[in-house]
Amino acid sequence: MFKQISISFAFFLTFFLVNQSIQMPTLKKQSLRIIFPKETNNLLALGNKEILSSLYWINHIQTFDIKKNDDPHEFHSANNILELSPYFYFNYKYNSLTLAIIKDQFKHSNEISKRGLEIFPKSYDLFFQLGFNLFFLQDKEHEGERYFDEIYEKNLYQESNPLYPLMYSRVKRKSNKELISKKILKEFYQKTDDQKLRRAIKERIN
Repeated sequence: MFKQISISFAFFLTFFLVNQSIQMPTLKKQSLRIIFPKETNNLLALGNKEILSSLYWINHIQTFDIKKNDDPHEFHSANNILELSPYFYFNYKYNSLTLAIIKDQFKHSNEISKRGLEIFPKSYDLFFQLGFNLFFLQDKEHEGERYFDEIYEKNLYQESNPLYPLMYSRVKRKSNKELISKKILKEFYQKTDDQKLRRAIKERIN
């Protein structure tokens, strides 16, 4: 037990000193790109996985490489954090977005989103990211459309994006489903009180 405590204390002390003494630009250029295995993380955490994952998260944000490449380090780093804190929602949301938009690593983005949906099955953001990646960025329109369908059918957009039906209608139109596209617009027209939106929608469904 004493050995475990010593190792954990040394790890936390080293992490703290590194982040206090190295300036951000230097840290990004000389970041320590090491991913500890699950067994080592369990030893270092010593029952405090949330604290360890918070330290990993700080390091993840500080050292995130914004260049488009195939380097899987950010993906493995995100997985490292979710292994420690599977209910840390922002880890899924942030990395599914950045891996797709910044890194062009759509496969990794999709994997993070799918793992997140196992715990957060009603997440609009994770469903949308999957649908967007597949439909618009990966030329997998049929597969991506299914995620957009689920958002609409389960009303997952109501709080996060009330205007979602407009985009969903566009998806259906792009999929050559013009009648469904107009039906979605008509339903939205009946629900909204925004007069500008109603006029715009009316022009499209007439």
